[in-house]
Amino acid sequence: MRSLFLLGLMLATLVAGPGAAVGQAQAPGAAESCPRPGVSWTATEANVWQQVCAGRTAEVSPPNTRLEPPQAGQPLPAYVLSAAFLQQILSEPPYRDAVRSVRIAGALVTGLLDLNKRQVPMGVVFERSHFLDGITVDEAQVAGEFSCIQCSSPRNLVVRRTVINGRLNVSGTALEGPLDLGAAIINGDLLASGGKFAAVVGRGMQVRGTLDLDGVTSPEYVLGAVQIGGDARMRIEGAETRIVHLAGARVTGDLGLAPRTPLPANARIDLSGTRVGALTPPAVWPAGTEARDLVVDRVSPTVATWILERLNRATRADVDSYRQLSAAATAAGNSELARQIDRTLRQRQRAEATASERFWMTVEDLGWFAYAAVIAVVGAILWLGIARWRRNETEKAAHGL
Repeated sequence: MRSLFLLGLMLATLVAGPGAAVGQAQAPGAAESCPRPGVSWTATEANVWQQVCAGRTAEVSPPNTRLEPPQAGQPLPAYVLSAAFLQQILSEPPYRDAVRSVRIAGALVTGLLDLNKRQVPMGVVFERSHFLDGITVDEAQVAGEFSCIQCSSPRNLVVRRTVINGRLNVSGTALEGPLDLGAAIINGDLLASGGKFAAVVGRGMQVRGTLDLDGVTSPEYVLGAVQIGGDARMRIEGAETRIVHLAGARVTGDLGLAPRTPLPANARIDLSGTRVGALTPPAVWPAGTEARDLVVDRVSPTVATWILERLNRATRADVDSYRQLSAAATAAGNSELARQIDRTLRQRQRAEATASERFWMTVEDLGWFAYAAVIAVVGAILWLGIARWRRNETEKAAHGL
């Protein structure tokens, strides 16, 4: 019996052994599913890649770390990453195919992060990172969000003619150069609250969601012909602002132009040809405000009064603009305001009309009663004329004439 027991134990060990070996090999196998680090990568970059590939945020340095640029002849600080490394893991196989998202915090990036004309098949988020030579993403495709939150750079951040299938978040980011988003298509929100930029440029940009520039500090906002699918919040820090250019813009929601601090007296706002769902105006419009052909679909009494005053100052009455303003007031439920606008337009038209035009305008103003009165008067004149003719004919017949 004892021999049989030992024989069974040996057989069980032989059977379980290979299974246990396989089970022990599976754990390293999971780690080995990540492509090996590049031969030119630093130890920091290899460690960042392992964290990113495991689906974690790569914390390159703790919060509040002072990211000093590397010094020639000195060892690289542990928080330094190269732009070439980031370009590899974001857009080059096999690395780009191994991850669904990349999140890196507290890095100092040397070199220009150049993703021009590249396919980035994942969401990308940088936090608390410093880019010595800036970021450029031109004519590229990003499969998820592209964010650089509380980042900094002495250069610019370019996301131009690029499709981002998620949000673009640069909240709290400080650039010594411009934030250039010209002709970008952002299939989400554009968030830049609290940012500081040499300029905010986005001619022809399309944002499917909300544009949030609340608390942004910049001297120039060049956003001509932008298309915003939601609200455009621009409660900017206005003290340093020189130009807010929104000519030809389309904003489905509310365009909020009430700055946190007043705009300088010499600032310029260009809303010519702009169409918005609603408008929240600044407390005081700068003298250099252009609002020709501005269309507001749902107008408040304050905005309507401002637009009406501008229309009244024009040399000739812009009939279409008056009528659009009246329709916007009606759409907002301000029927009395709409009637006031209609009366103002009529008064201007009457003042600019000729005598004959004023006569027919009076007839139109009186409505059907005026037409009935005119017809009655003309009928009475004809009847009296005919009656007088008949009387004359009767008198002639009586006298044998």
